[in-house]
Amino acid sequence: MANGSMPGSGGVETWSFVADKEGITQLRLRYLRPWEAMPLRELNYRVEVN
Repeated sequence: MANGSMPGSGGVETWSFVADKEGITQLRLRYLRPWEAMPLRELNYRVEVN
């Protein structure tokens, strides 16, 4: 929760990832609230690190 914002309000998050080694992998991001069985949104990315 951002400083000064109300619980449940919108916002922006920034994520950073650091690779341990070169290669190809899948990055899977899921927006899932604890009380729901299915994610509200799911994003899949193919990531290649040289």
